[in-house]
Amino acid sequence: MERINPYMAVLFTLLLCNLWITPALAANKSQSIYIVSDSLRIEDKKGISHFNGRVRFKQGNLVIRADSILTRANNGNIDKITINGSPIKLQYAVSQTLYI
Repeated sequence: MERINPYMAVLFTLLLCNLWITPALAANKSQSIYIVSDSLRIEDKKGISHFNGRVRFKQGNLVIRADSILTRANNGNIDKITINGSPIKLQYAVSQTLYI
């Protein structure tokens, strides 16, 4: 019997996960973004918002919990999100409703 290369098994598993997760994340892209935090500082001229404290980010089925999130907007649309924390918790629910 031929042994399975462990590296190929890991690669195959990652490929299967990518095929399942990528379309789900693309569907979230059109959803509204909700961010709740302990504090917020806005630099309106630069289009930057600093969310600090217990930060909870929700978009579609994706929920992220972190210490801080920085968003940068261009023409009213968020084009960059930077997430910091230790740890950063990521949750993706396929069929359950999540509230933040």
